[in-house]
Parts: sequence; C-alpha cells; structure tokens
Amino acid sequence: MPPRKKTSTRKPEPQVENNIQIEGSDNVVAAGNKSFAANVKIIFQGGWKPFAVVLAAVAVLLSVILWYVVPRKEIMMTKQFNVAVAEFLTQDANGKKISGNDGNLLSSYISQEIGTQFAAMELEKSISYQVWGPDETGTVAGNTPEKRAAAAEVLAKKINAYILIYGVIVTDGEKSKFQPEFYVNHASFRDASEITGSHEIGRELALTLPFNGIQGAENPALVGRVRALNLITMGLAYYSVDKFDNALTYFQNASEEEDWVGSGREVVYLLIGNAYVRKDSQTQNFSDLPLAEQNYQLALENNADYGRAMIGKANVLYLQAGLDKNNCDLAGFDRASVLLDRALGLSDQPASANIETKVHFYRGQIALLRDACHQTNQDWLAAAQDEFTWVTGQYESRKQSSGGYESLQSLTSHAYARLGYIAYKRGDTDASIGWLEKSVEIASPYYQGFYTSMIGDMYASAGKKDQAVQAYDDAIAIAEKNADSLSLKTYQAKLDALK
Repeated sequence: MPPRKKTSTRKPEPQVENNIQIEGSDNVVAAGNKSFAANVKIIFQGGWKPFAVVLAAVAVLLSVILWYVVPRKEIMMTKQFNVAVAEFLTQDANGKKISGNDGNLLSSYISQEIGTQFAAMELEKSISYQVWGPDETGTVAGNTPEKRAAAAEVLAKKINAYILIYGVIVTDGEKSKFQPEFYVNHASFRDASEITGSHEIGRELALTLPFNGIQGAENPALVGRVRALNLITMGLAYYSVDKFDNALTYFQNASEEEDWVGSGREVVYLLIGNAYVRKDSQTQNFSDLPLAEQNYQLALENNADYGRAMIGKANVLYLQAGLDKNNCDLAGFDRASVLLDRALGLSDQPASANIETKVHFYRGQIALLRDACHQTNQDWLAAAQDEFTWVTGQYESRKQSSGGYESLQSLTSHAYARLGYIAYKRGDTDASIGWLEKSVEIASPYYQGFYTSMIGDMYASAGKKDQAVQAYDDAIAIAEKNADSLSLKTYQAKLDALK
C-alpha cells in the first residue's frame, strides 16, 4: 500500500478583497473597513512611497492649520514706544536661582497695570506703543546689579524695548525682598544720554510671599513703588517724543507718591531735572534752569553719591554762568568743574551711566564757554579740544573692540561737531567741515539736520556758494522727513539769504 500523503494542518490565508484604489497622480491610498494591521499591510503592498506621501500631506495640512490658528510669538517690538517687563528673577538668600511663580505673577501684574494706564491716558493719540509681559520678554539674569544691567542691555537691543523693567525677588521666609530695576535703551533715546542705562528704584523692598496680588493694606510700600514705576514709565513715553511738559506731569506725580517710602526718589528727581533742561534747550529759553537745579539738589540730598545728579547739576551751573557772554559768572564755571571732579571720583557707579565720558564732555563745554566769555588766563580752545578728543577717542576705541560704543554715540556726535567749531575758530574751514560730516554720520535725526546746516554755514563763510546751497537743501530734506517744521523754516531762511 502506498504511503499516505501528509495532510497540511496550516490554514489557508484569507483572501484580501481587492478594494484598494489609487486615484490620480498623487497616489492617494483609500482602504475599506479593515483592521488597523490589515490596512497597514495593504498600504505597504504598494511599497513605502504611497505611505510617505500620505504622511507628507498630513504634515502640510497640520502646518497650515497651526500657522493660522495658533498665535505666533513676536521676536521684536515694533511700535514708537515699547515697554517690556521681564519675569523677575527669583533667588534664595545665597543668590541661587530657584523655581516658582512669584516672579512671573508680580511682573505680569506690573505689565498689566502699565497697559491699563497707557490706555486710560489715551497715549495712542500721541504715540503708538507696545507693552510686553514676562511671557513675551523672558528673564534678565544675574547675581549682581551690574550683571543684570549688562543682560538687560543685551535683551533690550534684541527685542527693541525702549524701557525694560526687571529685578530680583529674594525668597527668605519672612525676610523676602524685592528689588525693582529698569533699563532705558540708548538706541531708543539717542538724544537723551543723560537718562539712558540702568536705574534702581530704591533699595530692596520687603515682600510677602507667595505673591497673591498687591493688597494695599498688606503691602502699602510695594503699592507705592509700583505706582511710582508706572508713572515714571508714562513720563518716559512723553520724554521719548520731546513732549517735556507732559513728561514733567507724570514725573512730578511719581515724586509725590505718598506710599513711596525710603530710598529711590533720587531717580525721579533726576528725571525732572533732565526734563527741565531738555525743555529749555528745545525752546532756547532757560528760565527753568533754577527748577532743574533744585531737583538735582533734591536727588543729591536723597543720595549724596549719585553721579548722574552731580553731572546734571554741573550742567545747569555752567549753562547759567555763560548765559550773558558779556558778564559771565566765572565762579559758576568753577563750581561746575568741582562737581564734575567729584562725580569722576565716585566709585560703584553703573557702567551704563558713562560717568567718565560725560565728565570729559562737559569739561570741554565749560572750556568753550570760558573762551566765549573771553577768559584769557589759558588757551581754553586747546583745553576744549583735548576734552572732546578724549570723548571721540573713547568712542572709536570701543567701536573697534565692539565694546558698547552705541551708548556713547550721542555725546560723540556732539563732540565731533564741537571739534568742527574749534577748527572753524582757528580758520581751518576744511577741517571744520570734515568734523561736522563725521558728526552727521552718527547724529540723531534732529541733529543730522542741524549739523548739516552748519556745514552749509561753513561753505558759505568760505565763499563756496554751490556747496552751501547743497548742504542747506540736504538739511531741509532731513527736516521734511522728520516733520520738523521749525527747523525747516530756519534752514529755508538760510538758503534764501544765500541766494
């Protein structure tokens, strides 16, 4: 009997229904009602390419949905006046960074208050603005005020913030404290080197943690400090567009804040003094100089080693001393010089205040005024030239080493112009024009026009009418671009007189 054949026990595989459709040139795969495993198997029967195409199509669709639905985080502020409030750094008593929500909550509260106040004062009618909270701004790190100031400068430039508010919370149980700080971006206040850089709003302030909002009854000092900070910020908004009367209103309200106790008021007194000086310089009516001096003195009474206020007061003293060129107050020049020397000798001044550079610049200013007042006990033009050359040398040295030269740009543009004036006084018109051209290259928009018109004056004095006409035309074009009707009228008058 032949051997029996073995019967296979393996069950035949079920036949897959032929319901796969590949339609169109995109090879879109459509499967029927199958299990997930069966559908995957069906897809791969046609190779890996159809599956890859499907995934790519899904990815594109999701990207489009996310682009239109999910809000995108801005990387730079774009308005005329930009305020950013960074998340306050939270540290323990040893300076070690710790996690927690207190820094974010407090900074969010301040940014919301600033936004609310800007809306209430209808700031948008005068200047477009933007306010960022901690989620958009990030954190300013650093264990010391100097390190935080350096980090604030970098961040302010990166996001184009005019004012960057930051600070540190020290968590230490019942001894917890808060140190508010702010940074004024020199790139945004190019004609206001007297206020740019880092500032502290007083010493560390006691703070109850965890932070659950500001309750006036529980934290009156904190309420007062935050209100003052908000008012200062509002004043700076107007300061940035040369509306000094409006700025003074908010600065003075900050100085009168009843719940702002202890130190820190020297900052707002400084700002008030600066606003008076800038207002008088704008109108060439120096009747407010005594008020400026009074506020600088108040700042020094609050902080005797406040270098910015010393320089501000010295500025007022020499301006007052030289108002009447036929009857100059030589003792006033001396008092101003003594204050500048004191400021130069101070330690622990913030690097962003540029105390040394400002001292050399204002020494040069005093020397020019002594020469204009016909003080002949030494060559004051040579003394002025030495001081302004020091300023320009500092700027050029920093620029070559990429070491924070931008903060000196405003002073340096004025120093170049004064070197041009000195060359003109010595009869060297070509050198004078060269210095003024260097000034125009880095000057603010207003002074680009002002110093360009001075180039026209130099050409006119040298009898070079065609070059003078071109310079005046350029100055007029700059004034038109800046919508500066007063300067436009002045430059047009110079051009008409020449023709």
